[in-house]
Amino acid sequence: MNRYASIALTAAAFFLIVMAVLNDSPPLFYMGTAMVATLLAARLQAYLAVRYLRFERFAPPAVAVGEPVVIEMIVWSERRIKRPLVTVRDGLPESLRRQELAPPLPVAPSYEQPIRTRYEFRP
Repeated sequence: MNRYASIALTAAAFFLIVMAVLNDSPPLFYMGTAMVATLLAARLQAYLAVRYLRFERFAPPAVAVGEPVVIEMIVWSERRIKRPLVTVRDGLPESLRRQELAPPLPVAPSYEQPIRTRYEFRP
């Protein structure tokens, strides 16, 4: 969820709670409280989805300009928690001009088995 939508939903939830208190309306208060709880649970799940992950990247030592570069990444989960799909994006420097950058693949790392993913581009 993008940042502005999160701020708008949080503001709307707290507005509902304030209006429920002012109007003495328990159903409206419960609805606002449920919205706040849902937003907090979503934040907690997003936080835990990317914690305790270990990454290893394999790149060729040298390439020529115009030659395709294949970079392989291995993702491990260091804790026994269920994870949703996580999109792995590599932080390539801005000074590296590239063409045909393949999109990163989403992975769902598990504790027992490392997940291999790869992407390629042409410098």
